[in-house]
This record gives sequence, structure tokens and C-alpha cells, in this order.
Amino acid sequence: MGTAGSSHVMYKRRVMGTASSSHVMYKRRVMGTASSSHVMYKRITMGTASSSHVMYKRRVMGTASSSQVIYKRITMGTASSSHVMYKRRVMGTASSSHVMYKRRVMGTASSSHVMYKSG
Repeated sequence: MGTAGSSHVMYKRRVMGTASSSHVMYKRRVMGTASSSHVMYKRITMGTASSSHVMYKRRVMGTASSSQVIYKRITMGTASSSHVMYKRRVMGTASSSHVMYKRRVMGTASSSHVMYKSG
């Protein structure tokens, strides 16, 4: 940490559990670059082959154009019952624009529900 560009990078990865039940956590952070940007990446995988839980999250805040981006994706459930949530937001750009994207898929193969929102 503490390079010429005053950047801080943290990398962390963990694997815990047995072959039937594994838990993986991945985390990476980049803070304080030359453009004053903050990036956070996080991914979590928990459960077995029949029941897996995946969470993906990425954030970019405080760039040169003062933009804030939040990306989040969550997948939960088994092959017969999966739940997916996708969310993305862009707020406070140079043109003062606000964008929100949201999509959800819930249920099984015989009964699925999709919700999309943008505005």
C-alpha cells in the first residue's frame, strides 16, 4: 500500500468447509487513486452443489466526473427453484442524470416472474 499514486489495494480470498459444503469469499478493494476513485469488488459463494448461493457486488464511487455506480447481482436457490436479482444504479453524473435498472427473476421453470424497471 502507498504507491506513488497514493493507491491502496486489498485482496482477500477465503475457502472454508469440506467437499460437500464449501464456502468461498472473494474481496478486492482499490481506494485512493490519482482520480480519487473508489472501487469495491465482493463475491461470495456458499452452499453445496444442490443449493448454491452467489452474491456479486461491485461499486465505483467518486470518479473525476463525480459519478456513482452500484452493481449488484444475487443468485439464490437450487436448479429447480432459482432466484435472481439484478440491480444497477448510476447517479450524479456531469449532466446530473439519474438512471436505475432493476430486473428480477423468481420461481421455477414452470412458474417464472420477471420484473424490469428503468427510470
